[in-house]
Amino acid sequence: MAEEYHQDYKKKNPNNPYIQNVSVPRFTRFKVRFPDLLKP
Repeated sequence: MAEEYHQDYKKKNPNNPYIQNVSVPRFTRFKVRFPDLLKP
């Protein structure tokens, strides 16, 4: 488990450039390619 300040980073920092330009697009591609691997 990561340090406390890393927990919910996306939720706490939605305007962070890394979140907007890397993390969200990467997760979106993952959801499209592998929907069966995600929990409901």
